[in-house]
Amino acid sequence: MSEGIDRQYPVIWAMNNCLHCGAQTANAKYCSRSCANRVDGHLFPSRQRTARSCKHCGAALLTRRTTCDNCNPSLVDWWTVALHQLKARALPQYAAQIRSLARMIYRKSSRAKACTVCGYDTHYEVCHINPINEFLPVDFVAEVNKLSNLVVLCPNHHWEFDHGLLSPPSLRPRWKTSRNRYKKTRVCFQIENRLL
Repeated sequence: MSEGIDRQYPVIWAMNNCLHCGAQTANAKYCSRSCANRVDGHLFPSRQRTARSCKHCGAALLTRRTTCDNCNPSLVDWWTVALHQLKARALPQYAAQIRSLARMIYRKSSRAKACTVCGYDTHYEVCHINPINEFLPVDFVAEVNKLSNLVVLCPNHHWEFDHGLLSPPSLRPRWKTSRNRYKKTRVCFQIENRLL
């Protein structure tokens, strides 16, 4: 019986325009949840931004931190920390911490973020020209991570560099033609000058 009633009285939906994008919709105000959120999220935000300031000096902060760089007690001046001090604090992972600092220093620099040899820029690795273990324990961490001691390589060229197949100055493989002029052999580098 209800089937016959539905056929006799068809339901006619009134079409409305979405308040955000203007598309025709059968809903009262918005065509989708994303349009509703775009409008209502700006009109009635769930969280208000709060002004933050340093708890020591009162300087304005842009992030969710509680102290500024000048008052931060955990901020370390790497020019004053020697390798033996870092090794004493974090024995198993001291080299990993030095590499992490090297990546941060290189990221902040204006140098190219691509492999020095092939130009690959999707994934690069920052490596030390002079290895960490060749520095004296009294040398400073900032001395190990100087930009003149850092070079960017792709994973393949980094492996070659670590295994002695690539060396400074240009980190480009040199090719020498052997007696058979169609066969090329790789020649080891001679270190002439350091990479800047």
